[in-house]
Amino acid sequence: MKSSDELKNVMLHLYESLSTGDMSAIERLYSHAKDVLVIGTDPGE
Repeated sequence: MKSSDELKNVMLHLYESLSTGDMSAIERLYSHAKDVLVIGTDPGE
């Protein structure tokens, strides 16, 4: 698998946003398309 600097930077930004509670930044990182699925660790997610 080839490394992706773009994906690495997005994930680092996501982790930073999660640790600081920056919900607006987190929401911008996820697609709002109706056919996108996110799998969480909690039954309510």
